[in-house]
Amino acid sequence: MNFINLTPHIIKVVGDDIDTHVFPTSGSVARVATTVVADGIIGGIKMFKTVYGEVVDLPEPVKNTIYIVSSMVGAIALRSDVVAPSALVRDEGGKPIGCLGFNSFV
Repeated sequence: MNFINLTPHIIKVVGDDIDTHVFPTSGSVARVATTVVADGIIGGIKMFKTVYGEVVDLPEPVKNTIYIVSSMVGAIALRSDVVAPSALVRDEGGKPIGCLGFNSFV
């Protein structure tokens, strides 16, 4: 299986054994299009809301290829060839250092 990382981060899948799977960035990032619109004023402060649109820069499905994306992209794309990092592993300071596996969306 071929995994293509469409996030801006190196993805590390860690386990109980010594094997760590590392997925470097591909140079392309799949994202959800967003638009920020005015949403009134509360207590003299302007309020905005973000409207989420279509997924952009996600390639068409390719046989034997899995695309690693953000959870938001995965939740909107709803494709069997799209996964996102799941069960984050953090260091002592709380910084993410990897994940235990991937989340699927279908």
